[in-house]
Amino acid sequence: MPNDRNLKHIKFNGFLSQDYYTTPQRFGGQIRIAQRVRNIHGSYLLDKWHTVQERYNDLKEIGLPEGAIFENAIYVEFISDYNFELAFDTFDTERDSYKLLNIKEIFNDSREKRYSVIVMLREGGISTFIRKTQQYIERNSITGRPLNEKLIANIADIQLATLKSFWTEDNTIIFPSEDEDVWWEVWLRRNNLFQDDHEDEKVITQLESFGAITPNKRIVFPEHIVRLVRGRADQLSDSLMFLDNLAELRKPKETAEFFTRLSREDEIEWVEELNGRIESKIDDDSFAVCLLDSGINNGHILLSKFVPDSNTDTVKSDWGTGDDYRNGHGTQMAGLSLYGDLFETLKSSNSVEIFHQIESIKVLQENDPNEPELFGLITEEAAARAIINNPQRNRLFCMAVTTKEGVYKGIPSSWSSSIDKIIYGSSTDLQDKYLFIISGGNVFLGSNPSNYITINDVSTIKDPGQSFNALTIGTFTEKFEIDNELYPDTMPLAPVGGMGPSNSTSLLWDNKWAIKPDIVYEGGNLGIQANSLIDPDSLQLLTTNSNFQERLLSVFADTSCAAALVSQLASQISVEYDNYWPETIRGLIIHSADWTSVMLESRNLGDLNLPQKKELLRRYGFGVPNLEKALYSAKNSLTLIAEREIQPFVLENGRVRTKDVHTYELPFPQDILFDLAEAEVKLQLTLSYFIEPNPGNRNYSNKFNYQSHGLRFKMNNPLESLDDFKQRINSEIRTEEYESVAGGENWIIGPNSRNKGTIHKDLWEGTASELATKNLIAIFPVNGWYRTRPKLRKHDSTVRYSLIVSIEAPEIDIDLYTPIINQIPIEI
Repeated sequence: MPNDRNLKHIKFNGFLSQDYYTTPQRFGGQIRIAQRVRNIHGSYLLDKWHTVQERYNDLKEIGLPEGAIFENAIYVEFISDYNFELAFDTFDTERDSYKLLNIKEIFNDSREKRYSVIVMLREGGISTFIRKTQQYIERNSITGRPLNEKLIANIADIQLATLKSFWTEDNTIIFPSEDEDVWWEVWLRRNNLFQDDHEDEKVITQLESFGAITPNKRIVFPEHIVRLVRGRADQLSDSLMFLDNLAELRKPKETAEFFTRLSREDEIEWVEELNGRIESKIDDDSFAVCLLDSGINNGHILLSKFVPDSNTDTVKSDWGTGDDYRNGHGTQMAGLSLYGDLFETLKSSNSVEIFHQIESIKVLQENDPNEPELFGLITEEAAARAIINNPQRNRLFCMAVTTKEGVYKGIPSSWSSSIDKIIYGSSTDLQDKYLFIISGGNVFLGSNPSNYITINDVSTIKDPGQSFNALTIGTFTEKFEIDNELYPDTMPLAPVGGMGPSNSTSLLWDNKWAIKPDIVYEGGNLGIQANSLIDPDSLQLLTTNSNFQERLLSVFADTSCAAALVSQLASQISVEYDNYWPETIRGLIIHSADWTSVMLESRNLGDLNLPQKKELLRRYGFGVPNLEKALYSAKNSLTLIAEREIQPFVLENGRVRTKDVHTYELPFPQDILFDLAEAEVKLQLTLSYFIEPNPGNRNYSNKFNYQSHGLRFKMNNPLESLDDFKQRINSEIRTEEYESVAGGENWIIGPNSRNKGTIHKDLWEGTASELATKNLIAIFPVNGWYRTRPKLRKHDSTVRYSLIVSIEAPEIDIDLYTPIINQIPIEI
């Protein structure tokens, strides 16, 4: 029986039961408490508090710089001892007397870590901390320990915050000198969390009164407003430090440069022959890949039919929509997004059917003044333009514009958070969501070929590639052919199936942040000649050239190239399944991916230990996607898909608790699986969802999560009944910090490695008889700011997810597909 992949995937939404669960409440974090002589330590901190109080009283009475107002608030910095945490949650209150603004890690030369916490206090807040310190000295709790010990004992120092205290960049980005006129990204705390009443106008007024420049550009997040400001540190200090809503200062982002090379051969005849083979299958409403890039020169013979003028726009009208960026980056992206590698297309004599079109919103201009931008705002404006121009059209967004610097530890930025916001859409409209594909940003190896993987490992994903919701693309390569007459004694740098030379990673990130890149795709290779690196055209990909009057084709490589190719792949899946959610399309791409033997270093995935699995995932994500598997099932290798809505939390008796747990009973053909007995089978599960972002540098506190919610999955063990499974789930579910790894489900990747970000994939291998009764899946919520920030009133929000399950009997000629279809009303 043939097992060709030509069958559509199966939806099984109906095989669901919904239960009401509540996870156990977490009562305080277990942090190590410093041993102190309480009288000495408490008295020391009281002296610090008296200094704070004196400064506050002085500010109320003494004259301020002309043009400044004082909002009866003072900023204080709390510092821990090395190797001790602070009780972060206790530095914030729902009342207005004191507010936690940001948390920073500080390292010494020995890489020991301590924490700095910035808190805004009013007069009542100062009094509260003085009272708590006095109680620490004088009173005991019911356990016999000093009262407020968890809060007070780990505070090593208290000092008045300076402007530099708000600088949240890593140590490689130096705080500007006091007289240096620079651009700043200013993060402001919102008081009105439900409507934008422009409470940042007082900040602009105060800044401008001191000569700072404040463009009329800003990004609004649930708890912060982000603005660009140009000025000196003393101007910002004399203005912002007297207001009550400064939260963070960051360096504005600068875009990366793109290095591509034009082909030297004239390919006009080839291109004209190819153009005669192209069959357009699009109309005005056809699916679109929307490129946010440097514009497109759509007069190119291969682009004109698929990028009409009505599909082009720009965020700045004086730029125009054409592509005059170096080497025509946007036009190169368009060619790959439509056709893939033109080298393969030109070699073939087959007809080429195109079912999707290209949109272009120009966000880069070569000769624009070299000033920083709120790139998150530009990205939001660009996406909005595309939607407004053609609201009826389904689309995905693709952007290969990144910063030059790597992301510090994976922490979200205003740019990556804006992309998460675009993808999530309106929380009141569950249909207003988008797939967004981003390049991971390039690694530049210079001319030295030695230890290229080591350089890649320490070169982190570039902003905004840390976006939780986006599909971030890295590179691998299968390019190896080099013309030794042109390039004598030259060898490819990367082996076939190995890491692309341009691939950045997330190995240096904190483990709690998302796995990036999500996947890798062809990004070209480099050659080694006389111990130096060169870039032959044969190791790159062929695409459309922006300067098409001179040459029609150019070569292209690196993570931009890979992102464009994945956008083509994603558009093909989106056209085939035009009713599938973006969460599902993203899930199918990752679900289809696998690692090459070179990535696995010829080992079995199940034989890797936990550090090795982390290294694999943070280098290559989930591997290389397979279009055929993403598109179709086979008789002996089928994919089941469920798209559902779930309410993670509910307000009950004044507390926000977890609410829904979904349990699926998979429609496995149990009799066939039992008959197969000891035959080896595989099961793969992918859970994909989007979160609503709430950025701010308070990520070390459990209370201030970036993600609105998280979702997780568990599966029953063989022979575990539905009732027993539900009972186990009810006892095992914990908040995210206490996720249980118990249960013996025998996942190969495992929850410790897979449960990062917003897409979770794992694999199980066993016998067919074991799989026959391993047919229950639970989807349940874990913590996020919808729960921990009740004042934002999002606790009753409904969210979406896609569940993708595959069963595969690769070595057996068996029909598993038909018995499943016969059990359910199929949705295609």
